[in-house]
Amino acid sequence: MSSGPSHRVLRVTSVLLRVGLGVGIIAIAIGIFSFLFQTRPAPAMEPGRNSVPVVSTMRVAPVEVGRSWIGHGVVRAMRAVDLPAQVSARVDAREDRIEDGASVSAGETIVTLERLDFERQLTTAQQRADAITAQLNALEAERKRWEEQAGLADEEVQLRERDLKRIIDAVAQGAGTDADIDVPRANLTRAQREAASIWQQLEMTGPRKAELDARLAAENAQVEIAQKNLDRTTISAPFNGFLQRVEFRKGEFVASGARVARLVDLSRLEIPLQVPLAAAGHIRPGDRVVIGDAARYDPDGTHPDLMKGTIARIAPEASTSTRSMTIFVEVSQSLDPDATTILAAGGNGRILLPGQYVVARVFSSGVEHRLIVPRRSVVDDKVFIAAASPEHEGSLVARAVGVSIAYHIERDFPELDPSTRQWSVLEPGTGLAAGMRVITSDLDEIDDGVAVLSNGERSDAP
Repeated sequence: MSSGPSHRVLRVTSVLLRVGLGVGIIAIAIGIFSFLFQTRPAPAMEPGRNSVPVVSTMRVAPVEVGRSWIGHGVVRAMRAVDLPAQVSARVDAREDRIEDGASVSAGETIVTLERLDFERQLTTAQQRADAITAQLNALEAERKRWEEQAGLADEEVQLRERDLKRIIDAVAQGAGTDADIDVPRANLTRAQREAASIWQQLEMTGPRKAELDARLAAENAQVEIAQKNLDRTTISAPFNGFLQRVEFRKGEFVASGARVARLVDLSRLEIPLQVPLAAAGHIRPGDRVVIGDAARYDPDGTHPDLMKGTIARIAPEASTSTRSMTIFVEVSQSLDPDATTILAAGGNGRILLPGQYVVARVFSSGVEHRLIVPRRSVVDDKVFIAAASPEHEGSLVARAVGVSIAYHIERDFPELDPSTRQWSVLEPGTGLAAGMRVITSDLDEIDDGVAVLSNGERSDAP
C-alpha cells in the first residue's frame, strides 16, 4: 500500500520539470529576439528624398492636329462587267492562257465562236443588196432613155401643132377646105397621145426608184446586222482587267445571252465606308483615307505600307439604326508593266480586292492648333502639373488642373514625348497653358500639393 503515494510524487515532479524546461526555453528565445532587435543595424537614409516621388514630366505646347475617324466597309470595283454571248454558236477557239484570274488587255480576244453560218448570212444579205443596186442602176438607165423619148415626143407635138396652124390659116384664106384640117389634127392628137404615154412611163420611174431604195435600205440593214453578228462571234475584253471567271471551253454551245466571262478592273476601286455620324461637318470630298492595316500608321503617309484613297462623295442621308453615315472612297492601284500582277500605291505588292472587308481611318483636311497631353495622364478630367513650390524655393509640387477633352488621336509627336502615341486633344480655354509641365508617370502615388521630383522632361523650352 506504500507504493501509491510514491508513484504520485514522481508523476508530479515530472510534470513540474517539463513545465520549467518549457518556460526556460521560451525565456531564452525571448532574450535572443530582444538582443537581436536591439542590436539590428539602422538602414541608411538619404536626407530629403525618403518620401518624395520621382516623376516624369512633359512640357505642353500647341501642335497642329486634325480629327480622324475609323470606318469599315466592303471593297467593290468601279468597273466590272459580265460579258454575254450576243449570238448562239459553239466555241471555236479559246487560248490556253484565258483562264480564271488571267489578266487581259483592252481588245484582247477571250473566246471566238464559230463564224461559218454568220459569214453565209452576211454573204446572202450582201448579194441581195447588190441585186437591188443593179436594178437601181438599170432603172436609172431606163429613166434616161424615157427622158430622151419624152423630149422627142414633145418636139413632134410642137411640129404637128405648127402644121395644123398653117393649114387652118390657109383654109381661112380660102386656099383649102375644112376636110384638109382633119388629117393634121389627127396627126397632132396621135403625137400628143404618144408623148403622154412616154411621160407616164418616165414618171413611173420615180415610185419604182423609191421602192428599190427602200428595199436596198432594208437589205443594207440586214447586211449591217449580219456583219455585227459576225463580229459578235469574237468576244473580247472592253478594258484592261482580270478575268474573274470564264464559263465555256472549245466545242461547248453558247446560247445568246449566256455569260461567257466576268471581267474586273482592279486599277480603280470604290469603298462605301460607314463612319460615325460625328464626322459630319468635318470631312469633305478630297479628304485622305488610310485603308486596312495601314490605318494604324502615321497619317502623314510616309509609311511604305500605306494604302491610301480619297473621299469621292458623301451620301446625303445617315443611318438611324447605326448612327453612321456613308462616304465613298476611291482607291487607285497600278499594274506592273507586263500586266501580270497588281501593285498597291507604294509598290509593296499589297492589293485590295472587290468583296474584301476593310477598316480605314478617315482624316479631316481641316487642321487646328491645340494643346495635347498623353491620354494616360488624364485622370477624372484633370491632369497633374509640376509647379514651383511657394514654400520652398527650387522645389516642385504636384498641382491638379481641370481639363476638357475634345477628342483623342493616335499619332507620334516625338518633339513632345517619343514614347507616346495616344493623345488627348484639349478644348480651348482649358486650365492648362502652354509651357506647363504635365506629370506623365507615377500618377497613383501623387495628389494635389504633394512634393515631387522631376527626372527630366521632353521639351526644347527652357
